[in-house]
Amino acid sequence: MSIGFIGLGKMGAVMAPHLAASGHHVTGYDILAPAVMPAGVEFTQDLVALAGCKTIITMLPDGDVVSAVIGELLGAGCDGMVIDMSSSHPDISRAMATDFAARGQMFVDAPVSGG
Repeated sequence: MSIGFIGLGKMGAVMAPHLAASGHHVTGYDILAPAVMPAGVEFTQDLVALAGCKTIITMLPDGDVVSAVIGELLGAGCDGMVIDMSSSHPDISRAMATDFAARGQMFVDAPVSGG
């Protein structure tokens, strides 16, 4: 499976190599290249290069950044599943899930209880 991992900071740089070690082809993106590239992760400086990945995982600072990044990927034709592991506000996550569902795509985030 091809996985795009967006956000190679303290958490992403630890998580992405585990996916690569499990046999997945992982391409990482961050606004700055990591000083030490996580083992097994191919780095790209072109966010749009991830548009063809079957799964996109985000590990970003907040929901506004997630929305901007995912918007750019959708504009580039991304039709894969998105798993958001960022610190996003529930309202942003719900809105993104609704938008994805309308497109026939899957957006996954932690479940949120309540309305």
